[in-house]
Amino acid sequence: MTMSRIRRKLKDSAATRFPLVYGVFNSIRKKSLKLTFSQCGEDLAFAKYLPETHGMYLDIGGGHPVIGSNTYSLERRGYAGYVVEPIPRFSKNFWKRSHVVEVFETICSSKNSLVEFIEFENAFLSTTSADRASNLIEMGEKVVSRRNLLSVTLSDLKINKTPKYASLLDIDVEGVDLDVLKSNNWTSFRPRVILVETHLENRSLIIDYLESLNYKVAEICKMTLVFVATEYLRAWIPESI
Repeated sequence: MTMSRIRRKLKDSAATRFPLVYGVFNSIRKKSLKLTFSQCGEDLAFAKYLPETHGMYLDIGGGHPVIGSNTYSLERRGYAGYVVEPIPRFSKNFWKRSHVVEVFETICSSKNSLVEFIEFENAFLSTTSADRASNLIEMGEKVVSRRNLLSVTLSDLKINKTPKYASLLDIDVEGVDLDVLKSNNWTSFRPRVILVETHLENRSLIIDYLESLNYKVAEICKMTLVFVATEYLRAWIPESI
């Protein structure tokens, strides 16, 4: 095991045991007066669209349950959580959250099939996209493992919510985000807020797709776009449109 991997494991463990300490240091690094756990302040950006004290979140590609987490702030407020995360050391630690309902230790894709999951030493870069993986390898990132996983679709999770309910869909799957979005049944699950980490090559496609479903880009946090259902904006935040 390399020294960089050992340091990451120690950091992972410390953040899981002492999440508020991580949050404070993360806020200081970002010069934020408010507590934030996200990589680019996403949890601060969507907060005004989810003012309720209770709700739910669906975290696709959850990553670490604290470090860079867009949903940990909601967990602290009592939101019920559903998580799809294929890396065992991350997925098992999501169960340590008080309000997690279900954790699926697999991947999400456009259909039910065996899909190769490529895990990198920097686990946050792990992906099912062969092109994305090739680019990362060329950049010097090291592969830890390759394994086939039986994927689930968003519609398989059978979540039923409308924008009236405080709900968040967070997707960070390194290059296959649009495929995941297209796997949803938008009639039954229409979350109020959607976070999608985008890359330049697919950002416009994701925007076009979600705009066709009556979502609007309400905030931009570097690579992450924050979409909000237009009916919620019209009903509750009319000055936003």
